[in-house]
Amino acid sequence: MSHYKETTADAVYEEYQKVGAVHLIDVREPDEFAELRTPLSRNLPLSELNDPQCITKLGLPKSEPIIFSAVQASVPQGPVKSSRNTF
Repeated sequence: MSHYKETTADAVYEEYQKVGAVHLIDVREPDEFAELRTPLSRNLPLSELNDPQCITKLGLPKSEPIIFSAVQASVPQGPVKSSRNTF
């Protein structure tokens, strides 16, 4: 069973309003992230998500949602993936 779901920017904002925090993880490669990024996002390349401990190493609170995105900040192109921090 997957803990992931597609979401929209509006839904992310609503979640932020409810919880008070949302963690945005940009899964693009570091050079793409350095070129253009969403403010307050963190970079964790998709290639590193094979490590089961990679999210745990970020030290994010388990009660706060994590949003994974590969969309450039200036060019929204559809849904992003959202996950409750359930590890």
